[in-house]
Amino acid sequence: MPTHDVSARYAIAIAAPPAQVYAALLSTDFTRPWVVRALAGVRLLPGLILSPGSTWRRLTRPARHSLQELDRSDFILLEQRPPREIVLGISGRFWTLAPAVERIPPARFRDPLPNGLAQAAWSFEITETGAGVLLATETRIRSADPITLRRFRRYWRLVAPGSGLIRRAILGQIRREAMAGVR
Repeated sequence: MPTHDVSARYAIAIAAPPAQVYAALLSTDFTRPWVVRALAGVRLLPGLILSPGSTWRRLTRPARHSLQELDRSDFILLEQRPPREIVLGISGRFWTLAPAVERIPPARFRDPLPNGLAQAAWSFEITETGAGVLLATETRIRSADPITLRRFRRYWRLVAPGSGLIRRAILGQIRREAMAGVR
């Protein structure tokens, strides 16, 4: 997503070979860190009003979320270059009480968006360093129109700190799992 309205980037050093970090990236359960489960639970709370049954099931029986189970998520795979990079995408109205996701096929992901939608690309990139790798994650968001951008920016001001905590927790979990295989 070369043109975007909002972005956030986080990185962590990992003393392991790229292939091992990439394998950990694919297999790590992103919901394992407690902060991820807690903030995801907070995000689901408004859904208790709109759809109490299904929201309660999601709160009490959270699913495993790794890149290997991508087909069970709202994200789509946009690009994969093992063992260097993976890019996911999602489109929708993230700022609503019950976020509406629209599945846009990867081939159409770069097309102009219909008014009222925003789109996010979430990447993980592995870069070799002298002592292992640098694993970076970046999220880029673009909005279809100025009204959508204003709505998204209001939402982003509220969730950006939590989103940053989630990204750092996921990176830390990937590092722990990659390092477990180094021993």
